[in-house]
Amino acid sequence: MSAATQHRPAVGGEEWWAYIACAGVPEHVFFPGPGRSARTAREICGRCPVRAQCLEEVLRLRPRTGIWAGLTQPQLQELYRRRDQRRTASRR
Repeated sequence: MSAATQHRPAVGGEEWWAYIACAGVPEHVFFPGPGRSARTAREICGRCPVRAQCLEEVLRLRPRTGIWAGLTQPQLQELYRRRDQRRTASRR
């Protein structure tokens, strides 16, 4: 089972899932262990035609492990932080 099918998002219905570039890719590619490269996962995500939909779902679910929409966990954590700051600022 690939990482994509194990963590199937729901953004925009299921139809965009027919176009994911990560279908059939071994899960370990998107969940590299400490010291392992995320390059392959990022390359796959970089050519994915539905990367925007994936990122939308990632922002909703906020997974704490893995490479999602071509972003590493440090990149995602920074994106979450900035998004939370904007939301907090807009409420003032």
